[in-house]
Amino acid sequence: MAYQMRQNKSATEELELVDENGKVVRTILIQLDRAGIVQDINRKVIDLIHADAAVKAASAAKKEPEQMAEAYKNLESAALTIMRVIFGDEDAQAILDFYGGNVFEMMNEVTPFLMQVVIPKMREIAKEAKKNKMRLYDRKRSFLAR
Repeated sequence: MAYQMRQNKSATEELELVDENGKVVRTILIQLDRAGIVQDINRKVIDLIHADAAVKAASAAKKEPEQMAEAYKNLESAALTIMRVIFGDEDAQAILDFYGGNVFEMMNEVTPFLMQVVIPKMREIAKEAKKNKMRLYDRKRSFLAR
């Protein structure tokens, strides 16, 4: 019997950009099973949380306008970075353009989709891939022990 190697079905999710008339202007395909993306996303989510906390802290402390502007700039940068990691540069820019360059409006709309759909699915896929690698490793060990 021949050893069989299978190509896994690609895991994807779609995001539709819909204008005020209900017309789908663009459909963006998100590749959920890219190697190493979960670790990168986890780091970017932490950066986003820290940037958001810095804005809240600066606001609560009634910081100077320059300091507030810097905190918001860091939050905007963290938001755009996570968008680029998940969607890629071109699609992240298309989403930003769809919202007229308003990063905060974009994040208000996109964040629930990312946090409730995309990121959990990516984490689950990475977890399954790790299990499969461990099973393969165990098969190799049992084969070598014979």
